[in-house]
Amino acid sequence: MYFSSGEFARAFFFAMINYDEKLCVRCGNCATECENGGVKFINGEIVIDENCAEDWALIAEICPVGALNFVMTNEGFTNSQIIRR
Repeated sequence: MYFSSGEFARAFFFAMINYDEKLCVRCGNCATECENGGVKFINGEIVIDENCAEDWALIAEICPVGALNFVMTNEGFTNSQIIRR
C-alpha cells in the first residue's frame, strides 16, 4: 500500500495453522514430523500448540487428508496482538 506522499505502509501477515478435526484420520504423520512439539498425538487426539516454532507449511503438506491447512493472514488480529507478535 502506498500513500499519496509515496510513503510505504508495512503490512503485517501471520502464519496460522488451521486444523479440521472432522477430516483428521489420526494417522500421526503431523506429530511425527514436528521437531519442537507443535503437534502432539495424545490419547488418540491431535493437540496443536501454534506457539511452537515449526515448519507449519511442511506439516500441513504431509497431511494425507488435508486436515491441516497453513494460511497467511492479516485479518482478525487486534493492534495489541500485532505488537506482541
